[in-house]
Amino acid sequence: MSPLGRPPASVRAILVGGLLVWLVLAGFPFLWMAAISLRQPVDAFAVPPKLLAPVTLAHYAQIWLADRFWLEFLNSAIVTVGSLGVSPASRSPATTAGSASGSCSPTTSSRSRAGS
Repeated sequence: MSPLGRPPASVRAILVGGLLVWLVLAGFPFLWMAAISLRQPVDAFAVPPKLLAPVTLAHYAQIWLADRFWLEFLNSAIVTVGSLGVSPASRSPATTAGSASGSCSPTTSSRSRAGS
């Protein structure tokens, strides 16, 4: 250990290398899924897989526009924004009441009673 508590450079290199290997292994399925979603079905399911295939956004356009996915997305966005807006407003009175009654004070906590 160095005087500042840091591990030696060789240990850090091994840790960084291990982290990079883990990131590649963990991220590969997501990258592959994104790459496949941008291909034509004949290219996506080709055996052996085509690593360089033409890219298209036609599937996304059909899902968002023709299949009206934007409507479901809008509904989800409204519910999310609404719940995030209501949640803090509904918790605020409860925390104010709890702190005013003294139930949140450190003198009445279980740690202070256990020591006496």
